[in-house]
Amino acid sequence: MSMKPIALYRRRWTLAFSLPFTAMMAVIALYSLYLAFGTSDRFIVLIAGCSAFVSICVGGTIGRSAFEALLDTDPAVVVDERGIEDVKSGIGLIPWHEIARAKHDGGAGRLFVTLGKASSGERHPMSSTMKRVFTGADVEIGLSGLSYSPRELERALVQFSRLSKNDALAAARAARPSDPGFL
Repeated sequence: MSMKPIALYRRRWTLAFSLPFTAMMAVIALYSLYLAFGTSDRFIVLIAGCSAFVSICVGGTIGRSAFEALLDTDPAVVVDERGIEDVKSGIGLIPWHEIARAKHDGGAGRLFVTLGKASSGERHPMSSTMKRVFTGADVEIGLSGLSYSPRELERALVQFSRLSKNDALAAARAARPSDPGFL
């Protein structure tokens, strides 16, 4: 039975809230600059300059992320028969045979992946130890800002990991000689 891959995309409905806020911050920045250059009072220039700076920083940050969300049509995280692939943060593909445990923490909006022995030599052991101490996992994938169903994600994690373990057992059985005296 082939499972349907789970693709997690960025939420688009947040644009309805962030674009008007960004426009309001742009208006505040323009008005603050108008006040700063239109008066000779140093206190008003100081307050208007600080207000323009803060509104440009906050509005620019939120506006940039909203613009990126508008243009980004590719999935950010994909869970399929190959493994867990995090495209958004650049972690890349983590194959199922390297994953010892994958746990979804819905409250924190994170996916915690503990790697098995197959990949421990490839990763930095000290950073993995420190990550395990603080988060309980080797790799932490942030799911905030993504649109997904927690139940479907947890079901897919369980079923894909079972399929990969069953495939590994079948491969081990196939590789074993049929001679009953072989040990």
